[in-house]
Amino acid sequence: MKKVIGVVLVIMTIFVFSLQEGYAFFGNKKKAADTTEEETIQEVSKAPEKEVEKQPEVKVEEKAPAIDKKIVQMKAMKKKKRAQLNNTMWDIEVIDLSSKTKQKADVLVFGKDGFYSENKSAIDFAATNYTLNLQDDGSVTWETMQSGKDGAVLFWKGELDKKMTSMRGIFSHQVAGKTENYSFNSTGKRPLRK
Repeated sequence: MKKVIGVVLVIMTIFVFSLQEGYAFFGNKKKAADTTEEETIQEVSKAPEKEVEKQPEVKVEEKAPAIDKKIVQMKAMKKKKRAQLNNTMWDIEVIDLSSKTKQKADVLVFGKDGFYSENKSAIDFAATNYTLNLQDDGSVTWETMQSGKDGAVLFWKGELDKKMTSMRGIFSHQVAGKTENYSFNSTGKRPLRK
């Protein structure tokens, strides 16, 4: 038993000694905790530099013109489509979505003063601007909002085919907390009367 205690004491002494002297129990000398910042910087600067793997350079200027060209083409196409829509009148058939019944036919006008519906302008909805959006397939969507004198609001959204020959869409008439929804389809297109 005395031998075992002696061996344990020897091992503990070696372990404590290795900690005090900065040696790992089975390894190399440990770095002293009180190493100055300057010594650390010197050691790091002496370390061999790792070769950084070069990444292939991406040439942004090669991709940018293609993107810019597409944007310019889209803007030009949108301008062309707006010119085709301006100064046109569209005869439409209106369907009440709640009852699925046909309503009085109407005429949508896209003129120099903006968009208006002949029937709705007769009940105090003035002409308004509209936004036009070009779709990826070449078709066009447009939308607008009209405010009436009695606090009523009309929300319009329409879609034109690629050739700008037919139109369909929906509109909502909101007044005094009540909403009526309608769909419409074009039955004819003609130039705006001057």
